[in-house]
Amino acid sequence: MVNNTDCLKFDKLESSILLYIDKHLPERRAHTLGMRNVALQLASIHKIDCYKVSLACLCHDLGRCLPLSDMREIIKKYYNINIPSYYNTGLAHCYVSAIIAENDFSITDVEILNAIKSHTVGHAEMTIFEKIVYASDYLDPTRGLEQTISLRENILNDFDSTFIEIVLDSIKFIISKKEYLAIETIELYNSVVIKN
Repeated sequence: MVNNTDCLKFDKLESSILLYIDKHLPERRAHTLGMRNVALQLASIHKIDCYKVSLACLCHDLGRCLPLSDMREIIKKYYNINIPSYYNTGLAHCYVSAIIAENDFSITDVEILNAIKSHTVGHAEMTIFEKIVYASDYLDPTRGLEQTISLRENILNDFDSTFIEIVLDSIKFIISKKEYLAIETIELYNSVVIKN
């Protein structure tokens, strides 16, 4: 059970994150809050900690404000990996967002950080927590994607089948833009098809 002290800490942290978004990513505020609303609905259905889901959603795009060259340096410094040259900001920002969440907002919960890191490309062994964040990012109503209207309704009753549709839509979108399709996304697709 959450006590008043926890609520006050959450409110303060939420306010700090929203101030960061307003300063660095004002154009992402509506998306972030829309995504969070979808995620909170799903978290409630699946009995997932709503505070943690909320924080993951609030932090999922914090790194989007940085140029790719800065993202590369940050990822090298904190993860000691060189991201491939074909990675764009869409693929790299999730790692940087997790670093900002941890360093700037003292979020150390591994489940939250993993959900932030995997919200763009996914991976084969995603938890329901991670899948909720991934799906909600796509299903956010402020994106104005017509195909998400029915998916938002369907996911409330049939999460697994709808999640596959979301992954498929994401893959089709990447292919239509002739962009790099991350290995992790292919592995995600294969893992959910096999499990379903």
